Amino acid sequence: MVLLKVAWRNVWRNKTRSGVVVVAVMLGVWSLIFALAFMNGFFKSYLSNAINKDFSHVQIHSKAFLKDGEVGFVLDNFQEIKKALEGDKTIASYSYRLKTNGMIASAKAARGVDILGVDTIREDQLTRVQSDIVEGNFLGGIKRNPIVIGRDLANKLKVKIRSKVVLTFRDKDGELVAASFRVAGIMESVSVKKNELTAYVLDKDVRNLLKLGPEEFHEIALLCKEEETVETLRTALQQISGNNEVASWRTLAPELEVMQSQSKISLGIIVGIIMLALCFGIINTMLMAVLERFKEIGMLMAIGMKKSNVFAMIVYETMMLSIIGGPFGLFLGWASNTALKEKGIDLSSYSDGLDKMGIDSILRPSLEQSDYMFVVFSVMIMAVLAAIFPARRAIKLDPIEALHKI
Repeated sequence: MVLLKVAWRNVWRNKTRSGVVVVAVMLGVWSLIFALAFMNGFFKSYLSNAINKDFSHVQIHSKAFLKDGEVGFVLDNFQEIKKALEGDKTIASYSYRLKTNGMIASAKAARGVDILGVDTIREDQLTRVQSDIVEGNFLGGIKRNPIVIGRDLANKLKVKIRSKVVLTFRDKDGELVAASFRVAGIMESVSVKKNELTAYVLDKDVRNLLKLGPEEFHEIALLCKEEETVETLRTALQQISGNNEVASWRTLAPELEVMQSQSKISLGIIVGIIMLALCFGIINTMLMAVLERFKEIGMLMAIGMKKSNVFAMIVYETMMLSIIGGPFGLFLGWASNTALKEKGIDLSSYSDGLDKMGIDSILRPSLEQSDYMFVVFSVMIMAVLAAIFPARRAIKLDPIEALHKI
């Protein structure tokens, strides 16, 4: 207790120096929290867009369809799966799809394309396609065979709203089929795949062309209300799916798992750099404090103060400064993230590059409560480590030499 009182008084003997350390700790903690939230916001934006726009939480396909991609391989046990989906309260939305690939051609160009036959209401509930439409409507406004394509694909085909395009693909029997469609809508999505390689059509328009029955589908995609229920739901659906493959987004997109692990490594490097800079700043200041009190510390040791007590005193002083600056930095970081999470950070100047990466141009920093606790723990560890070198320098003083020091 006596050492704590002495350490507290020593801290405020030089208010300017102590104030500099407190401000340094405060800014270091704030920058650490902001950097973590900013990078976490980037990853969450990418992951959320990839799940919501491309992969969903869970997809169901025939195993044969996944292997060969032939349109004749439709979902097994469709009625049982449909009943299970309708009765599961953990599911937020789902969509049945017809899926094939082929060619899309205009009068001026042709491109390969993934063709999705969908129900407009279910598909919009699942992927919010309507919000991506920048011209026209989502499969509306055209009486016969409407189609929606991405802006990039439209530019390559040199088409606009109501332009005629021809889809060519193979039906259930392997015969080549061609049909004309009119562009009902053009979309701009954060999904590169949707912008360049996807065409939406009505399932009823493409079903007869594929020679499929009214309840034959190639794919069911669904979103859960909570991420924690994904694996439980996947397991339950697999048990009733017969010869189907029920896969979560982790299986469908292993690159997202890789990115998740890489993002953690990147965040660890950023945390390490900031903490190292802060640590050296504190070491420098506390070392100067020790050298300024060279004679005083020597006198304390000469009158019988143990080296362990001198060591503890310097550590206490360092930790007190960190404990004072840490909460201010923590509050500043929390306040910054809270304000920016509501408004977001406008990165529209870089929207072209961000769109190619699948990231929104409005970035919302995000940090969990556990991350704040991690920062607090890290600062405390850093304070102890930063105190060791100045404290060791203090206990290595020769009391006789210190007393004769000018």
